Amino acid sequence: MTTPCKTSPMLSAYADGQLSEKDRNRVAHHLEVCDLCRKEFAAIQLLGRLLCAGEELTPSLGFAAGFWRKVDDMEKIKAGGSWFRWRDWGFGPAWAAAAATIVLVFGVLLYRQTPYRSLENVGETPGLLIAEDIELYEDFEIIQHLDLLEQWKTLSSMEDI
Repeated sequence: MTTPCKTSPMLSAYADGQLSEKDRNRVAHHLEVCDLCRKEFAAIQLLGRLLCAGEELTPSLGFAAGFWRKVDDMEKIKAGGSWFRWRDWGFGPAWAAAAATIVLVFGVLLYRQTPYRSLENVGETPGLLIAEDIELYEDFEIIQHLDLLEQWKTLSSMEDI
């Protein structure tokens, strides 16, 4: 990266004709020898031509009145002092609070309906606790004698004898 010349800050004033004759001559002489400043000066001149070529815009008739009305409204809001205004927020916070309340109520209801079973009272029959929670088993006595069912092949072959 090249370092800018000391004359570089004066190029805009040179293009606008705002320099004294001594500084103007110094910048003109510098532009003859410095390529970097010559390129920057060309860009400044191009920008000046583009800005002058643009058409002048005129605001609409009610622009000034509308602008100052908006400024007055903003000043009134700042002077109010309170940043917490429900009318400015709309109904968004109210709907969010209602939704959170509904979720909380349903969560509490579901929690209260879930039966609590302590594993301390199960003792020697853990299958009993498991079988009570599974609705697929209609005949609980079969489950209690599961050890006999595991030997079903042996028992059925004994009946044939």
